Amino acid sequence: MIKSLFQLFASSMGYIIITTIHGLYLEKITIPEKDNTRTSFLYLYGALTFYSFLCTVFSLVCLRIFSLNMLPSINKLYLVFGSIFHTLTTTISLTSLAFVAYPVHILVKSIKPPLFMVFLVFFSRRRFRIDDLLCGIFISVGVIVFMDDKISTFTINNQGNILLLLCLLFDALNCLMIDKLKTTGRFNEYQYMFWANFVCMILNIMLFILFCALEQFEKLLLLFYISEVFLYSFTGILSQLLNYLIVRWFGPLVGTIVATMRKFISVFASIIIFKHRFTPNRLLGIFMVIMGSIKLIHVEITA
Repeated sequence: MIKSLFQLFASSMGYIIITTIHGLYLEKITIPEKDNTRTSFLYLYGALTFYSFLCTVFSLVCLRIFSLNMLPSINKLYLVFGSIFHTLTTTISLTSLAFVAYPVHILVKSIKPPLFMVFLVFFSRRRFRIDDLLCGIFISVGVIVFMDDKISTFTINNQGNILLLLCLLFDALNCLMIDKLKTTGRFNEYQYMFWANFVCMILNIMLFILFCALEQFEKLLLLFYISEVFLYSFTGILSQLLNYLIVRWFGPLVGTIVATMRKFISVFASIIIFKHRFTPNRLLGIFMVIMGSIKLIHVEITA
């Protein structure tokens, strides 16, 4: 038990720190063109293409090192749908950043664990637990408290919120596919990492080319802040790998909860570094979701 808790603490802290840095570089990439939506898309899809490319290469190297096949022997359909859902949630998630600030982006996505639990109950025959329901309600109320505090100071329009809701749906479906793969006993994070990022890379290359055609060509010269995009991509590779390892060791729900806790650390970091406005409501909302997430982890581990 102590060894498992230490392993969870070490992997979770590594994931939280690295992914927080990853998110801060993402916000830094989009800030200069926040008032020009099409140029923001160009920045976002360009960065995501490069990031997905590096993740694809990294996972392919790992498959070769460990002499693993690119495709699992069974349940290929779960891998296909998981890759599609990963691509949709990642692309839609980044698209929303053209309309909403990063703190709102990650706060809304914190509703994913309760939504994922509902999916598990209905599609994976997971036993319903009242503690899960209460924690989910507590987390959702925390998000509402945060969002109720003059959200117009954070958002440009409601398009971003609609995109975030779609992102939540596909994110929960992606986690469900990982759960299906894991329950077969043949889940391999490198296979999943390769195909999920390969599909994501293909889609974002097409989107990048589209917005290159729509925008003036000389803006490409301003597109890549080389150090920012590289560090965004490199930290993204590490965060994906740590996330898959947490899922393998402790299950998709714990991985989802840890990812949610990371989001709130990122909120604090973003508000402080990029000088977003602090208010009592936002602090209360963040506190409620962190406490709800910690309780969810405790319920999941001790179940």
